[in-house]
Amino acid sequence: MQGVLAALKAAESAQEKAKGDAQGANQAQSAVLAALQAFVGPLNRGARVACKDRPDLLTKLGL
Repeated sequence: MQGVLAALKAAESAQEKAKGDAQGANQAQSAVLAALQAFVGPLNRGARVACKDRPDLLTKLGL
């Protein structure tokens, strides 16, 4: 019985650690996505200005 309880406690600890790791990964992912958006945003605006006379190119770029 003691072995089963110890195994359950170990599994619970591992699960809690995995939850914490997942939360940390989500926060890191959000930070990277925000940095990417900060980088790409000005590029998109520049492309819109540069291609204002070529709406077909804007369509190909997804803008």
